[in-house]
Amino acid sequence: MAILFVGRRNGRAFEGWRLMPLAAMMAISPHLALGQSDSLKQAEQLTAQANELVEKGDLVRAEALFKRALAIDERALGPEHADVAVSLNNLAVLYQNEGRYADAEPIYKRTLAILEKTLGPDDPTSPRSSLA
Repeated sequence: MAILFVGRRNGRAFEGWRLMPLAAMMAISPHLALGQSDSLKQAEQLTAQANELVEKGDLVRAEALFKRALAIDERALGPEHADVAVSLNNLAVLYQNEGRYADAEPIYKRTLAILEKTLGPDDPTSPRSSLA
């Protein structure tokens, strides 16, 4: 099940998907289990490097790597693929943790839209299903 972040900013509701268990990610990301193209492997490596930079506090460089990984995923998989939602979420979480809520909000909304379209509104791994 996904965890939905819900909060308020300037009197408006602000929500976004944060985490999805590995099993759910594998269900919507079959290329992870079945092998990847070189570009998708590169995107995965960039994401791993970005996460390491986040741990070290180098958020500027991490942001650049998250954006590169997102661009690769969008080119390789298309803008509505579930893996693109995962890459978008990485960037949104970074922005949220930096307090850049205006930057994070539209990315979270796009992430939710992709996952709801990909998974369907009633899927138990859907981000909003955790609210029921």
